[in-house]
Amino acid sequence: MFADYYLLYTVKPERHERARTVLDSLSSQGLPVYEPFLFEVELRAVLVRRIRPEQALKIVNMTLNFVNIVSEELIHDKAA
Repeated sequence: MFADYYLLYTVKPERHERARTVLDSLSSQGLPVYEPFLFEVELRAVLVRRIRPEQALKIVNMTLNFVNIVSEELIHDKAA
């Protein structure tokens, strides 16, 4: 969802709009966002396919200020 927030896909622009709607709503309500440990690596990998690595790194670093990273074990235990 975060990649869709930052990237506009001309073939499917609705992906971008949906991601912006959801994430902007979470942000405006002050709701926390939790992502697994691999989130940072995965977001970078997707972004660098479409934009310069320096830009991708800035976006990821900024995003990490608003995301709570949790271990996969914690997510698994809670989900189970």
